[in-house]
Amino acid sequence: MDTANKKILLFANKGITWSFYLAFVMLLLFLSVEHNPDLPRTVLTCGISFLAVSLFRRIYNAPRPYEKDGVAPLTAKKTQGRSFPSRHVFSAFVIAVSVFFFYPSWGIALLCLGVLLAYLRTALKVHYVKDVVAGALCGIASGIIGFWLIP
Repeated sequence: MDTANKKILLFANKGITWSFYLAFVMLLLFLSVEHNPDLPRTVLTCGISFLAVSLFRRIYNAPRPYEKDGVAPLTAKKTQGRSFPSRHVFSAFVIAVSVFFFYPSWGIALLCLGVLLAYLRTALKVHYVKDVVAGALCGIASGIIGFWLIP
């Protein structure tokens, strides 16, 4: 891959990742300003599911493509294991579902960005397709279950 395309992929990966962090902070600010009683539920849904996925990844400890297949990642990456599911993609989708709960049109836009992030994580050779698909499905399920179970 030429340098220009690599830079575009890296920039898009970082930009989209940060857009989800910003979206989550903005969601929490909006809920706070609105005195929305669902603010704690939103924080708990995202926080508990993030911790659960992080713990699962540590225990399962699946190798990454650059460890198992000998491919070079397109980004500086030294992490060993903890590939399944993709936590970047998981986080994107649980945040997108959380935003969707309050602002459906913004949530749909974030779901679309999440799909692009999933593609980028595989294109950068830091995750397998199964890692990003599982991350997306777990993120969606966690968001729905969290808003359904947590009062």
